[in-house]
Formats: sequence, C-alpha cells, structure tokens
Amino acid sequence: MIDTNEKSLFDFPRMDSTPCLLILDRNADPYTPLLQPWTYQSMINEYIGIQRNIVDLSGIPGIDKTLSKVTLSSKEDQFFKDTRYLNFGELGDKVSTYVNKYKDSTQINAQLDSIADIKKFIEKYPEFKKLSGNVAKHMAIVGELDKQLAANNIWDISEVEQNLVVHKEYQDDYDSLLKLLRDPKVLNDYKLKLGCIFLLRHDELGNENKIERINEILEILKQFLSAEDINYIHKFRKQFQDYNKLGSGSAAKNNDSLQSNSGKDDLLTELTKRFNSKMDMHRRIHDNSTDNVYMQYVPNVSHILSELSNNKLNEQDYKSLQHDGSNNNGVSGPPPQDVVLFIVGGVTYEESRLSN
Repeated sequence: MIDTNEKSLFDFPRMDSTPCLLILDRNADPYTPLLQPWTYQSMINEYIGIQRNIVDLSGIPGIDKTLSKVTLSSKEDQFFKDTRYLNFGELGDKVSTYVNKYKDSTQINAQLDSIADIKKFIEKYPEFKKLSGNVAKHMAIVGELDKQLAANNIWDISEVEQNLVVHKEYQDDYDSLLKLLRDPKVLNDYKLKLGCIFLLRHDELGNENKIERINEILEILKQFLSAEDINYIHKFRKQFQDYNKLGSGSAAKNNDSLQSNSGKDDLLTELTKRFNSKMDMHRRIHDNSTDNVYMQYVPNVSHILSELSNNKLNEQDYKSLQHDGSNNNGVSGPPPQDVVLFIVGGVTYEESRLSN
C-alpha cells in the first residue's frame, strides 16, 4: 500500500496529449551504428570507452595518475554539458576558449597554441591545475582522440563512409573505397564496416555492374578478413537485402537531398581547420552545400521524431496502439508532448543527441 503522503509522488498532472512510447528496430536506420561518430561524447565512447560515466585513460603514455580514470557527468561537469553534442571542429574552439578563460583568470601571460603548451602551462603553475582540473581532463581526452583519428586514418575512412551513404553512385567514391580496402594500414574492423555500408546502400539484384562491384569488394575483403567476418557480411547482406526495395531505406533516401543542397602540434586550431577545409571543398563540389563532409548523413531518428511532433508520421509504417490495446490507426489526435524512444538492440550516442 502506498502511504497517503506518498501518493503525491505518483500524482502526475493532466497533459494535453498522451505520452508516446516509440519502439523501433535497426531496420529503421542500419547506417548510424556503422558510421564513424563525430560528436564529443560519441567519439569518447567509440575510441576510448565510457563505462558508467567513467573514462579510463590509464593506457595513455605519460598520463598523470590523477587523470588515469576520470568521470564525465553533464550534471557535475559544466564543460562536458556544453560540449558533449558538439562536433570535433566546434570542440576545438570550445576547448581553446575554455583554457584561455582560465589563463586570463590567473593573469599569467603564456602562449597556449598547442597541447604541448597547455601541458607545460599546467605543470608550471600547479595552482592552475587545482583551479581547473577539468581543463587537464578534457585536454587529455581531446589529445587521445586526435591521436586515434590520425593513427587509424579515420578522417579518410569517415569521408568515404559518408559519401557512400548519401551519394546515389559516384565512381570516385567507389575508387576511394577500394583504395581503403586494399590499404594494409586500415584496421580490419573498418574494412568490415565499409563493406557492410556499400552492400546496404548499393546491393541491387539485377544490376550487373553493381553485382560485379560487390564481388570485387568481397574478393578484396577475403584477403584481409577472417572466414567468420566474411560469413558475417553475407548474413548482414541477407538480413538487409530488401532494405531499400521495401521502402525501409528512408534513412538514406531522406539524406539524398544533402548532396544537392598546418602544423600538427597546434591541435586546437587543426581540428577546426580540418572541418572547415573539408566543408569548403564539399560546398564547391556539391553546389554550395552547407553540410559538413563528415556529418552529411543525418540519423533517421531525426526525421521520425520531426514527423511525430508534427503529427505526420506514416501510419502504415508506424502502427499505433492505445493503452487499452485498441488500434488507433487513421484517428488523428494532438501530437505527443513526451516521447520515450526505445530502439531494439540499443541506441547510439548520435541518436541520443538528436532526441535531446
């Protein structure tokens, strides 16, 4: 029995519309988990790992003992709250501003143009380190992310991934794909993802040209991947073979319109330069598009939630059920004010970002 005094805890105010539980599976968007993430929180999880808000940095050579394990909480860490959904280029500007703000507060005149400068600055002025432990923490994380991007050739891999998904078909994209697949320096996990992305986007039975390309890709992958990985590709291909044919390929189709519409030491400046230069090149090639070449594809969750908020969600694709078990298809009501999104198999950080 609930005590009378506790009933208020469950006394929810009346709402103008009924809350909605939206249940999806990966058929709604199989691309997003395969693409390289470019927002701060998602990149930390992808390249370093986040376990219960804890990031383990102990594997970084020369890391300070106090930074071997750090906590990331948007409730306790204002900088992380402000930056977790920013892309890597925007993050570089934010970190630079953050560091300079603390530098100015100490009234110390120092040049902070690189990670090395900032590390020396923190070591030289221990009182600064106490004042801004967050600066050291986030600089260590950003530095490790930049190291991972360079070591694993993520800049080139991500650009090819994005182009494969949003372009209908370009010979240059295919040539770039083959170059990466043949490169022994590219990790096999990324080759596996690239192969799955191409199959998902371009696997159209009956098209001889594409069948030849698929066979060529599989032959190259067999030189690098294990039999288990090749078997996985075939299973993946079978599961999503009819993805575009049955109309479930709206994830890529919703993004088709996108194509028509220095010194490495200076990390903070380099991040923004990389993004800006790629965006400028993308604009010139694709009719002054304003899209970031690394984030051309927008997860389909964005489109679904937008349609739901405008009461325009396709009732044939997304069946609705009332709390009493009755079917509500064909009956319009006010759009829901509160939506709980549940994706079978798990949600990505990129999708979580769009739902906030």
